[in-house]
Amino acid sequence: MTQGNDTIRVLIPLKVRRKNGRPKIMPPADYRPSEDQTQDPHILRAIGRAWG
Repeated sequence: MTQGNDTIRVLIPLKVRRKNGRPKIMPPADYRPSEDQTQDPHILRAIGRAWG
């Protein structure tokens, strides 16, 4: 197995706040979503599982 630079690192700035005693992942205050992008529920679920 060769060792190369095949790792991709994605940095996502998130804030974690508590709502009703449960943590909730929130985007930063200066986040402006792009209109042409839609939220993929599979990616959101994967981010939630990785955080947990």
